[in-house]
Amino acid sequence: MICDGFWPLLASGEGLDLAGLWYHWYAGDAPASLSIVLRQTGRFEIGRDPACHGGVQGLLGFLVETDPQTV
Repeated sequence: MICDGFWPLLASGEGLDLAGLWYHWYAGDAPASLSIVLRQTGRFEIGRDPACHGGVQGLLGFLVETDPQTV
């Protein structure tokens, strides 16, 4: 709700750049398989690069573009 609703509405209404808040927001209830893939690729690393909304959304976008049947 925050990343897909509140931040975009606030950014568009006020003309703010909230990409940093959106990207680094807690990943939430993402499927475990996405976190596993992101850890295996080195994108999410405990203590260095924690799981975040932007990484999960980026992987989902990649999967939709490359093979829509996987999502």
